[in-house]
Amino acid sequence: MRGNKWIFIELKKVLLRKFRINQIDLIRTYSEDDFKYINSIKGWTNLLKKNDDTKEAWSNSNVAFIVEADNRLIGCIRGLTDGFCQGDGMM
Repeated sequence: MRGNKWIFIELKKVLLRKFRINQIDLIRTYSEDDFKYINSIKGWTNLLKKNDDTKEAWSNSNVAFIVEADNRLIGCIRGLTDGFCQGDGMM
């Protein structure tokens, strides 16, 4: 779980800069209910065309986080890892 802490810290730094906000209310793990919001992000036309594949990818990612501020989803990140963080041991 120590690897997730590093991901949270780095994600928070990037989002605070990008959105020029003072506070992030919540960084949490992805749930299937989040997909409808992720899928509505503008510019992701290829992912919209492959809706089922995209949803499956989110559901099977071992790193998938949602970021909320002002009671709205402002960011998301997903990835695949080998389960190890260099220097920190297992995630």
